[in-house]
Amino acid sequence: MKIKICGITNTTDCSEAVSRGADYIGFIFYPWSPRYVTAEQATGIICRVSRMVTRQYRKVGVFVNESIRTLTGIYHRVGLDIVQLHGDESLDYCRQLAMPYWKALRVRDSRSLEDLDRFAGEAVLLDTYVEGTYGGTGVSFSLGLVEEAIKIAAARGIRVIISGGISLENIEAFGRLPLPPYAFDVNSSLEEKPGKKSREKIEKFFETFNRLRRESP
Repeated sequence: MKIKICGITNTTDCSEAVSRGADYIGFIFYPWSPRYVTAEQATGIICRVSRMVTRQYRKVGVFVNESIRTLTGIYHRVGLDIVQLHGDESLDYCRQLAMPYWKALRVRDSRSLEDLDRFAGEAVLLDTYVEGTYGGTGVSFSLGLVEEAIKIAAARGIRVIISGGISLENIEAFGRLPLPPYAFDVNSSLEEKPGKKSREKIEKFFETFNRLRRESP
């Protein structure tokens, strides 16, 4: 199991997450998000953290219905490793990308899982459906729906990342499923306020998560 800490807006939060064990760090390039950062801000954070923490991690850029030209420019300018498409991007849009991507699917119920293998990216990210939003709501999945999604994905050879309300209160239950997901995407549950993480919450979360990783077969 791997972990992504998303919504990073400052050097302190980024270095804390990486040093605690984050495999992926997410920067949100969606201007209407309270966790929005510019390409220049993200680049500055990455450069400063590289001088503070030697541990390796992968950098994820989160985009919502962005033009391919703008997305590509930010990808190269920041030095991202993956782009996360969190809007209504089409299959044709995804096929035009010349970089690794994760496509987010907003899941209402079991019927939403029919699209799991539609997007042939590096992984599919499942987020809870909330009318009028593109993620970051903190609304969690039911354990049963997560288990169903992972079983379907495993049968189709797809990596699944679970987002939406992942927290210290439910990570253990999700992590102990017979087939755990490839990764978890965590954001608002570790915050003091939008865009500012809590060091104490990060520390407690990773104590539990790293124990789960050690115990997993």
